[in-house]
Amino acid sequence: MTRTRYKLMLLLIIVVVLAFWRVTQNGFIPYDDGPYVQRNSHVQSGLTLRGLVWAFTTTTENNWHPLTWISHMLDWEIFGDRVGGHHAVSLLLHLLNTVLLFLLLEYMTGSTWRSAFVAGLFGVHPLHVESVAWVAERKDVLSTFFGMLAFVAYVCYATRKEHGSKSGFAYFAVIVTYALSLMSKPMLVTFPFVLLLLDYWPLGRFRKCTGRPDCSAVEHRKDNGTSMRYSRLLFEKIPLVAMSLASCVMTYVVQREALSSFDRIPLGVRLGNAVVAYVTYVYRMFNPRNLAVFYPYPTSGLGVWNVVASLVVILGVSYYSLRVRRARPYFPVGWFWYLGTLIPVIGLVQVGAQATADRYTYIPLIGLFVVLGWSLPVNRYVYGIAIAALGVCTSIQVSYWRDGITLFRRAITVTEGNYLAHNNLGAALEEAGRLEEAALHYSRTISLRPDDALAYNNLGNVCTRLGRLRDAAKHYQRALELMPKNAAIRNNLGLVLFRQGRLDEAESQYRTAISLKPDYAEAHLNLGILLVQKGLFDEAVKHLLKASSGQRAVASEAHNNIGVVLAHQNQTERAIEEFSEAIRLRHSNVEAHQNLALAYFMSGRYQEAWQEVHVCRKYGRELHPQFLRALAQRMPEPMRSP
Repeated sequence: MTRTRYKLMLLLIIVVVLAFWRVTQNGFIPYDDGPYVQRNSHVQSGLTLRGLVWAFTTTTENNWHPLTWISHMLDWEIFGDRVGGHHAVSLLLHLLNTVLLFLLLEYMTGSTWRSAFVAGLFGVHPLHVESVAWVAERKDVLSTFFGMLAFVAYVCYATRKEHGSKSGFAYFAVIVTYALSLMSKPMLVTFPFVLLLLDYWPLGRFRKCTGRPDCSAVEHRKDNGTSMRYSRLLFEKIPLVAMSLASCVMTYVVQREALSSFDRIPLGVRLGNAVVAYVTYVYRMFNPRNLAVFYPYPTSGLGVWNVVASLVVILGVSYYSLRVRRARPYFPVGWFWYLGTLIPVIGLVQVGAQATADRYTYIPLIGLFVVLGWSLPVNRYVYGIAIAALGVCTSIQVSYWRDGITLFRRAITVTEGNYLAHNNLGAALEEAGRLEEAALHYSRTISLRPDDALAYNNLGNVCTRLGRLRDAAKHYQRALELMPKNAAIRNNLGLVLFRQGRLDEAESQYRTAISLKPDYAEAHLNLGILLVQKGLFDEAVKHLLKASSGQRAVASEAHNNIGVVLAHQNQTERAIEEFSEAIRLRHSNVEAHQNLALAYFMSGRYQEAWQEVHVCRKYGRELHPQFLRALAQRMPEPMRSP
């Protein structure tokens, strides 16, 4: 049996890698990858003491998941902006989760082939692509990894307890690994209740099953007839319940601002959608076609009959599972695992505007896979065909995640009225420089959702880049009517006003943005640049210094402008230091190279000035002819090696 176990483990690894391998060739997605990694200065600083403190204290993106932030920092420390490395780590975690699930089920039940089938379904199901292929969803695979370790630790604890051995260390391991899971993502807040299901089957800690051979508590271990009292089983879960409640409170506090109001999504709609969602996920499990990164609420409503039919299905399956609990104990365990672990994300407490999301099924579907695996007769060929077919579907689904344009075009194709897909497709097209196309999709977003402030903001950004400043200002002002406390929109409006020469109005917008978000580096940078233009150098430097703590591109601009101030004050050597720091942070900062050339000229370092001139030319910037003549008079242009 040991050789079979190792062969199946190796086979699982191979199948999962083949299904997901293309994920390492995918890029970042313009949907949370920016604030999580691409534009996050804390993450891009790598593993630092300051970053670790930030990870445990921040509620950025309305989440408290310090271990997820640390994992992203570690990725950046190792891979930098090479996105394939980030994807490879997520795939590795998914592989570990698949193997741990197999080992856990195989140990608890002794059924090697059934356990391998369930783990295979988990490993290659297309519904799990979102959790693996999306860098920003690292929290899914990471929290599940620690959750799997917590399940393993609990089984060790229960086994030791059953045999009268010391179990304190195993229980401590349960506490630690469960805490790590919650600090990655508070998905497993139902963990203590899931353990009660496992106590019933396959651990058999409530009472020993009778009847069919595959219903025994732990088939391959000697049955000593032990049966735990319910009170003791509940008592040992109290610390875990306390941790779960603490996590729920923490999550509510940090996500309070992100919660959708009942005005936007009424309670009745949420309840109806929750009922329909339970059945929808089951349908997608058996028919994983037309999957999308975002599913909007149906514009025509849920339909009373859809809700009623879904409720009948849920109640019917629940009743059946209770009826067969003695003969088929895996059925109620798997079914209520599915129902219970979906509760935190079923939409009763709504964060975001999605009706359903594939990523929410990562843990819950394990329950349905167990029901399926133990209901079907063991047949290796059927197992192989099913997993191979799902693997092909998963490989195709992974290909849709190769870039934002492909991903959101696919979502628009397979869903109706998908305003978020249009908006994010616009963002992907804008990033690719296809501005007119981006504007069309932002406009389409607004037509689908007229009160979408961020879509107006994005349309304003495109108009700004196209030079349509009047239109841009109009869109930003409309966005602020809908979302007056958004610092980014005020900063963007300030930029347009600055370019129109309306400096006082621009300054007002920048200062308001900073009052709304005191650590907003971009607003500090823009205000600093404006104050330099006004000649208010001392105050400008204060804001530029605050901007220098932002992401590298912003910090580079901040140091460049501090250098400009110092050059105006005839502090040439200090200006050279600032220009050099700007270049260190972003070598393609042509303005900094140009300013450094001028500063070298002023300090009599003509050869170094020529070096900066050559760098500017490399980036397509030719310096003013008068400056080049003055530099050539003091030192002829040196010959460059071919």
